[in-house]
Amino acid sequence: GPRRITESVPQALPALAQAAALQRKAEAAGIEWRGGESSAINQERLDALQRASEGEGREAIAGDLLFEIAAEIRSAGADPETALRSASFRFRRRLAALEQAAGDVPVADLPAPERTRLWNEVATGR
Repeated sequence: GPRRITESVPQALPALAQAAALQRKAEAAGIEWRGGESSAINQERLDALQRASEGEGREAIAGDLLFEIAAEIRSAGADPETALRSASFRFRRRLAALEQAAGDVPVADLPAPERTRLWNEVATGR
């Protein structure tokens, strides 16, 4: 059968590295996983991140944003590492369901409307 999207992403990776790798793989396969919704995360920081030049400035802003998000998660009583690992597990499971629904056709080879329809179906469990 076709190569699976998640095959090259080790489950033993730290949660943040695993999440980023799964997101890159999904995007490379043409999966619009974000659903087009705007993020509730501090928009000012996200805008600054997008405007920042390559390198240290962008990394510093991204690091500050992640640090703040981790603090918010902790203050809500959840562990950021566990929460992200759980989200990556759910995302991995959703990718696998998408691939199963696609059958022998690689997800990247599906027409975009079909890929989106299947992605939405596996998201809602239909």
